[in-house]
Amino acid sequence: MDIFRRKDLLVAFAGLLVFYSLTDLAANAKRQFGTYVNVVGLTVQHSSLISLLTRPVSIGLAVWFI
Repeated sequence: MDIFRRKDLLVAFAGLLVFYSLTDLAANAKRQFGTYVNVVGLTVQHSSLISLLTRPVSIGLAVWFI
């Protein structure tokens, strides 16, 4: 249990917890929005177009977040 005794390891571990929590939150929100677009009544073509147009933005924000 060195991770709880050494401050440097504890800080790194806490950083990983925060990073993966925020990454999962962002990914989950994107998945939920994609589902919502399909429920609103858009056609598959319009939903796919929105998804394709937002994909580069999502990738760019993910790279910036890392």
